[in-house]
Amino acid sequence: MADSSDGGGRGPAPELAVRGTGGALLVFVSEHCPTSALALRRLGPLCQAWAQAGLRPVAIFEDPLDVAIRTARRLGWSGQVAVDDPPYPASRAYRVAAVPTTVLIGRDGGLGRTVTGWD
Repeated sequence: MADSSDGGGRGPAPELAVRGTGGALLVFVSEHCPTSALALRRLGPLCQAWAQAGLRPVAIFEDPLDVAIRTARRLGWSGQVAVDDPPYPASRAYRVAAVPTTVLIGRDGGLGRTVTGWD
């Protein structure tokens, strides 16, 4: 799993990194998905407020890290950017069947809610 939080190096998988952080909002996306772009555009402006409230927003791409970072910034996503490399262990762990899928992780590290698509 590639992670931009340390300047683009390898980092922990988001499902492990969110424990003890006060919760997280994981948004599984792809550069080529128009609905993913819509989700990032709409949710991006909320990232700073979420972070201030203790909720860590993470966009998890199925694309190379450089593409993911460029796409996230172009669409206004200001939260963390990570990549779920094949064979997509984070997507499997959260049972992501389609993108975008948004997963809310509670302060205790437990699964809060999952939304697939733009609901």
